[in-house]
Amino acid sequence: MLKFKWGIVPVFLLPLMLSYTPSGQDSASTVVEFALGKGSYAHVNRGCEGNVISATDVPFEDAAISVERRNPPVKYGIKAGISHFAAEKGEGGFIDTEAKTVYFLNPNFGFNTRYLGADLGLILLNDFPRVDDQDQTHKKYLLSTGEFRVGSLRSWYFFFGVGNNLPLFVTGMGNLGVAARVSRKGSMLRLAIGGFPYDGTVFSLRNDFPVSHRVFLDFSGAVGHRERLEYGFSIGSRIKF
Repeated sequence: MLKFKWGIVPVFLLPLMLSYTPSGQDSASTVVEFALGKGSYAHVNRGCEGNVISATDVPFEDAAISVERRNPPVKYGIKAGISHFAAEKGEGGFIDTEAKTVYFLNPNFGFNTRYLGADLGLILLNDFPRVDDQDQTHKKYLLSTGEFRVGSLRSWYFFFGVGNNLPLFVTGMGNLGVAARVSRKGSMLRLAIGGFPYDGTVFSLRNDFPVSHRVFLDFSGAVGHRERLEYGFSIGSRIKF
C-alpha cells in the first residue's frame, strides 16, 4: 500500500527550496511536475436490467511525476505513476475483489500556441485500473492519450482530455471543461466533468497557486454521487527550469 502521509512533506518543501527566478529568461524550458492523491470510487454490481444488486466503496491512492521539455511551440515529455486500489467485498458476498497496484508510463508530445493546443501520447498500464475487472490475467494495456485546447491561455479556454491528468485517476481519466486565468502570475482555474474509474460523473476543480515566477503548487478535487459518494483530491508541484 502506498504511504503518502510523509510523502506530502517534500511536495511542499521542494518548491520553496527552488523558488528563485534566474536572471535570464530562455524560451526553451524543462518543467517537472509531481502529485499525490487519494480518493474512492463505487464498485456497483448490476443485474441484467440495470438494477443495482450491490454497491461498495473502493479507496485508491494515486502518485505520478512528469518531465516535459518545452521549446515553443513544440513540447515533449514522459509521465510515470503508480496507483493502489484497495480490496473490497460487497454486501451479501456478491463482490470479492483483490487489491491491485497499477503502474503506468506515458510518453507524449504536442504543441501549444496562444489559441490552440494539443497533446498526444501512448500510455502503457501493467493491469486494468479497477479491482472489479473480470479479466484476471493481469495483461498489459496500451491506450492512446491526449488533450485538446481551444481558447486563449491569457484569459480562458475550453479543453477535452483523456488520460492526461497528474495524478492519473483523481479527477477521472476523461475530462471536459473550461479553464480561466485568475491571476497576473499565470494561475489557472479549471472546472470540468470526469468519469472513469468512477461509476458516475464527477465534477472537478483544479487550481495552481504561484510560489514564484517558476514554481506553482497544484491542488485538485473531484466529487460525484450515483449509487455511492465518489471523490478524489490531490496536491502537487510544478517547477520550471
